[in-house]
Amino acid sequence: SEGDENKQRVAPSIANGIAYDLEGVYLAAGSGASAGYANGQAPLARFASPHSLAFDPAGNLFVTDTTNSAIRKITPAGMVSTAAGQPRYPGMPITPDSITFLGSPEEVAFDAAGNMYFIDSQTVIRVNAAGEKHNLYRPAGPGSTALAVAPDGTLFVGASTSIKRVSPQGVVDTLAGSDAGGVADGTGAAASFYKIEGLALAADGSLYA
Repeated sequence: SEGDENKQRVAPSIANGIAYDLEGVYLAAGSGASAGYANGQAPLARFASPHSLAFDPAGNLFVTDTTNSAIRKITPAGMVSTAAGQPRYPGMPITPDSITFLGSPEEVAFDAAGNMYFIDSQTVIRVNAAGEKHNLYRPAGPGSTALAVAPDGTLFVGASTSIKRVSPQGVVDTLAGSDAGGVADGTGAAASFYKIEGLALAADGSLYA
């Protein structure tokens, strides 16, 4: 993907590392050979199963570090820190009202105001600039599998075989698909999907799944 202002291009995460290009300069974070958990300058940082990447409005790159139960932040200067969560020991509970301990965070996205959205334990969660956590939405059935956020905070949530739209006021409707899986083009419920794993919102408002 490409940052609107910083022209930052991100390659898919590879093994336990992340490769990306910042203004034409190749950078790497973590190690593709060894998993772990460490903050610091990008080449010295360690990740474990990085899953999803997203830029905030300031150009920082956020990574869902799934096995480490954390969301990591990489600044344009290549400094890695932990934005939410931390490694948990087996049996350690998730903190429901804070970002201290997460489960297995997956998709991550930002709105124009800098609010962070991510999927953890199939629930869409929002964290504002003050670090306050709000559980926003969990669809019935298979749960959330993909996420995209419009600049105004409208959420598009992949629910395995359908795409839900959640307004900033919390009103939910089905944009496309249904509970019945399949592969068919069409409008609304006439379209069908099978195991949606990613959503991307284009500048013209088109949504890709």
